[in-house]
Amino acid sequence: MSLRACPNSVKVIPLTEADPDALRDCWNRCYPSKFSITAEIVRLNILHHPLTISNLSFALIEEDNPVSVRAFVCFKRSAHNRLFAGDHPDQLHLSAMAFRHKADMDLLSGHVNRIETPPKSKLVFGQDHGHLLPGIPTDATNIREWLISYHWSVSDEKEFDLERDLAGFKASTSAHESIANSNAQVRRATPADDRAIEDFFSETFPGRWQYDTLHLKCRSQQEWSDVFLLLMGERVHGFAYTQTFHSTKEPVAGCVWHTSLGENWGGLGPIGISKDVRGMGLGGALLEVALAELAQAGVRNCIIDWTTLADFYGKYGFRVTRTYEKAVY
Repeated sequence: MSLRACPNSVKVIPLTEADPDALRDCWNRCYPSKFSITAEIVRLNILHHPLTISNLSFALIEEDNPVSVRAFVCFKRSAHNRLFAGDHPDQLHLSAMAFRHKADMDLLSGHVNRIETPPKSKLVFGQDHGHLLPGIPTDATNIREWLISYHWSVSDEKEFDLERDLAGFKASTSAHESIANSNAQVRRATPADDRAIEDFFSETFPGRWQYDTLHLKCRSQQEWSDVFLLLMGERVHGFAYTQTFHSTKEPVAGCVWHTSLGENWGGLGPIGISKDVRGMGLGGALLEVALAELAQAGVRNCIIDWTTLADFYGKYGFRVTRTYEKAVY
């Protein structure tokens, strides 16, 4: 171990005792600029997230400069059977890690490995609830190399973040025709839609999407108008979850990269429709109307995160801006 890279005057502290600004700085030095985050994202997605495992999450700091973080690691429990129903309740996630030098991370990892860990079926990189990363960024080679050196398995399967400038975007005539021909409508959700939205999710998308959209976005944060509904009569048949720079208090998913997206940022997804109306062109129509509404609201750079559907969204002008690889231990 290089003493110059990892001096003797360092100590390991619980992650919750670390300075959020210092954690942000450590992260932003470790990753390319398009993955930059704010101290508020550190607080929301790492320090204060209900699934963060405090006794497995640590920071390596300099003893004579406690606001200088050299490395940190955050582990989370699976959200399944905790925040919502689902499989793998004992799956753990390596939610976030960053380091100045490999020696710093080696030292911190040695400390974590001495801690008794809860039973787990497997350990997954990212993909946690309140995630920053859905996998290893392909251009964060330092992270990839460190994980491989510790015997993580990296998949060849790729997932993506996609972006496009929404300036001038309008829903096509065919999108409006698909909605009209189906006697459907697309509009923003309101609190009066609570029961209809719950029925839709319970039947079609129970689990993470239901929890994030109905419980957090709508009921807890009262950001109903960020959710677009596809309705036939009073029944909900589809939804589109959106975020914008002027309406979203706590950016999540791809919008954690809002400093890279620019001042008038926005996000779309998840989005889905019921089995009853698939094949009628309504999924694409819902997508186009939601994007047009975001454009009308002043959104410029819009992100669709954590998807394998690069070709599909490419038809709507989205291009790949970040690529991820799955990794498990």
